Amino acid sequence: MYKQLKYLHQGSQGQTILSTQNNILYVIKILRNQTKSSELQILQLLNHPNIIKLHESFVQQRQLHLVFEYANNGSLQEYIQTNCVDIDLIYQLSLQITNGLQYIHKLGIIHRDVKPDNILVHKLDDKIVFKLADFGVSKMDEQAQTLTGTPYYLSPQICKAEQYGSKTDIWALGVVLYVMTTNEFPFSGGFLDLTKNICTGKYPGIKDRPEWLVTLISMCLQVQECKRPSADEILQYLLQIEQKQKEDVIFDVQEVEVYEQTERCITPPPIEIKNCPKTKKYPKELEAYYWAQYLSANK
Repeated sequence: MYKQLKYLHQGSQGQTILSTQNNILYVIKILRNQTKSSELQILQLLNHPNIIKLHESFVQQRQLHLVFEYANNGSLQEYIQTNCVDIDLIYQLSLQITNGLQYIHKLGIIHRDVKPDNILVHKLDDKIVFKLADFGVSKMDEQAQTLTGTPYYLSPQICKAEQYGSKTDIWALGVVLYVMTTNEFPFSGGFLDLTKNICTGKYPGIKDRPEWLVTLISMCLQVQECKRPSADEILQYLLQIEQKQKEDVIFDVQEVEVYEQTERCITPPPIEIKNCPKTKKYPKELEAYYWAQYLSANK
């Protein structure tokens, strides 16, 4: 039995409730007037650290109950409203959510509603884990054509009622990253104007952010689906960025060490030499001896 603690969300399809069992917190999603669900069929296939885990399911009073693990920092939407968003956090989000997308895309699943409300944040000590959630409108198909999702995150293909595939999730990821980077939507307006703006793919430029991030967002927000990268390609890009940053750090450290060694050799601390005038220049007959002693002591 689960003990209900508080209501988290109430919607037209049902409600979510924070609950506990054996001192462990869970979130229960109750689907009104449903005993079966395509969401349940998809969730039963999934097991990945960057996807919210289904603990169990059951039917009670002709309502399907989905019991999920609890993410202790709520949704990404809630998290970014109360916490500092730095570049490292954006990088980790990009990496982890792309990992989750890669996993479901290989299973032939399109999420179709990637947005901050559907990304959960779990914090364990100093580590933050991002998890994709809410597979209520997800589809077990490599192609789809139905209009679904949240307007600001719709891809051009959905707006034009064209067939679309898993790269519609990549577009939505690009919008999420843009929002986290600028605190604005890349495309705006009423629904008709919004869809027109989305189809142009033109959005306000991003200033004062790392080149890798601006490039990543641009890659995701390519209007033509064939020009948009897959999750595999984004992961490869992100790992290259990480490797380059590590190499830059190593180079900087080596450069500092060389500089320090050069500084030691060029400007040694002044010493007092017996029977020698106090001057910055050392007598030629003592110069070789002094340098040998100094370098030996400062290896």
